[in-house]
Amino acid sequence: MVRTFEYDSDDKAISLDDFYEICESTPIKSGEDLEPLCPYLHRLSNNRAFLAEYLCDYLKSFATLEAPHSLLPTTFIPRFGKDYVFRIVVWPDNFNTIEKGQYNYLHNHDINFITCGYAGPGYKTDIYEFDFESCSGVLGEKADFRFVESTFLTQGKVMQFTAGTDIHLQYPPEATSVSINVVQRERQMAVAECSFDSKTYRVNGHAVSIFAKDMMLHAIANFGDENCRDVLMQIATRHPFMRVRAAAWHALMQSHPEDIDQLAEQGAKDPHLYVRTSVKQFHEGMTQYFGLSVLPGHGQAMNRVTP
Repeated sequence: MVRTFEYDSDDKAISLDDFYEICESTPIKSGEDLEPLCPYLHRLSNNRAFLAEYLCDYLKSFATLEAPHSLLPTTFIPRFGKDYVFRIVVWPDNFNTIEKGQYNYLHNHDINFITCGYAGPGYKTDIYEFDFESCSGVLGEKADFRFVESTFLTQGKVMQFTAGTDIHLQYPPEATSVSINVVQRERQMAVAECSFDSKTYRVNGHAVSIFAKDMMLHAIANFGDENCRDVLMQIATRHPFMRVRAAAWHALMQSHPEDIDQLAEQGAKDPHLYVRTSVKQFHEGMTQYFGLSVLPGHGQAMNRVTP
């Protein structure tokens, strides 16, 4: 579950460079390894100058088109460390919010991280605990999670989130706020990163990056040649991320309908529940939608059964 660390109010502060040095000297191989960094992240939050200095330098590089950009809105990534990523996240208030999806979005993460309020009143967040191992992550699936608390990420407060288990929903702060995060660089490939409907307790979405991978493999299924089959099979059986494996099985079944039953049987042996469930649903959907009649030859479309 989410752990909260609140420290005595003091004037101790460290520089950003000193903080990086501490992070680099701390092996971060699991979520637990982030805990020793919590007091130092708090001390960095006491440094009231580093953010303005960083933003000024960023603005100079931005003007010359040399600044590294995040795919996420209002997120800055000053440092990619050996085992960690340091992020600065701006949380706009209601008046300034452009990206509405940033809030009112109940979700878990496939990363372990610690976060600390740096500026502003901080966003409000509803925190839930999730038995992610019992949920495959397939859309529409019932998810077993329970409400834990509502709290604010105020200045100097540090919170530690565990991949998969901890899910939360954030609300716009009363005034624009900033948080600083340390993220374990290695993603937890066995965790299904999902969004949830808090009323029905069902999975209702997936990470955008997964959708992009699905679309890429979908294109291969439609326009690739026979040489792509071996590569797709390697991805389906060896890729470390279960959602990518599932998408590869989908692409294989779509591009080789003559082997759909055999491919579905192979995919059903995957060690992860998400892949097994997803392959089964895709196989059932393909056979019900298109019927069992297949035009001869690889890569040709199947005949749809006329009702």
